[in-house]
Amino acid sequence: MSERKPTARPTRKRKPRINLALERQIASLTCAGKSQKAISVWLGIPRGKVYRYQKHAGLAARPTPPSPEQVKRLLDRGNGWRKAAAELGCSEHVVRYVAEQNGFRRKARPIPAQLIADILAHKDYGRTLAKQYRVNYKKTLALVHATLDCGPLIPGRTQLPLDSTWPRVKAKEGK
Repeated sequence: MSERKPTARPTRKRKPRINLALERQIASLTCAGKSQKAISVWLGIPRGKVYRYQKHAGLAARPTPPSPEQVKRLLDRGNGWRKAAAELGCSEHVVRYVAEQNGFRRKARPIPAQLIADILAHKDYGRTLAKQYRVNYKKTLALVHATLDCGPLIPGRTQLPLDSTWPRVKAKEGK
């Protein structure tokens, strides 16, 4: 008997099938700024397929990051990472990355002179002053301690706002 030798079949590379409707959906979601993972979850297809369709359509898998000029303009206006990201339509991480790569920082707000005057006059409590002048509470307390040169403040409502357990140094200097 003659033995048959298996013939080697030529391997053909299969041309991937492209669903035009799916490609249009992926293209519109990509242009809307959605990530590959979000698109795959939304359409119920594997993420690799989303990548292939994006590549076939000539779209970038990742949206282009904002320009350094845009980020600098928003940070100079006093916006934080989150507000700048929302305005630019990208993630907070991308804004922070672009800013740190270019050495941008958010401009610090100057401390109002009236706040210091109110602290010296013991006009109101720390939390109220912080809200009134829109300054961070911890920074307000640090300013109180530095301005009045006092120790820990008495918690709660006291007879004199911004009262401390330590004797007031400013009052001693006047004697």
